[in-house]
Amino acid sequence: MERNYEEQPLTNEERLKTEETTADLTSETEKEQEEEEFQKEIETQFPLSGGEA
Repeated sequence: MERNYEEQPLTNEERLKTEETTADLTSETEKEQEEEEFQKEIETQFPLSGGEA
C-alpha cells in the first residue's frame, strides 16, 4: 500500500520508528567499519603469513 506523503504526513509514532531504524542501521554500519579497521590493524602488527613484520 503506497502512502502519499503530501496528503498524509507520518504520525509521530511512525516518524519515531523510521528515525530509530535509521539510527540502528547507521550504528551497525559504523560498528562494522570499526571492526574492519581493527582487523586490518591487527593483521598489520601480527601478520598471519609468518613473513617479516
